[in-house]
Amino acid sequence: MKDETGGWAADVVFDASGAAKAIKGSVSIACPAGAIVLVGIPVEPVAFNIPGAIGKELRIETVFRYAQYVRARAESYRLR
Repeated sequence: MKDETGGWAADVVFDASGAAKAIKGSVSIACPAGAIVLVGIPVEPVAFNIPGAIGKELRIETVFRYAQYVRARAESYRLR
């Protein structure tokens, strides 16, 4: 991710898989003051790097909606 963004990282990271590995890695690929949007629902509780998220001042949002609402959420980020 950082190679493709000039060392910066992603402004918004969406996880739609709910996979523990993806959720755990979301903090490391989000840029400072970025956002993580958790759409996928994990089967079991997942450890999350809270100090890393706080250090980067990340916004964390969860979405429990049907597919049409996920697109609207993505569009709202594009307009910010």
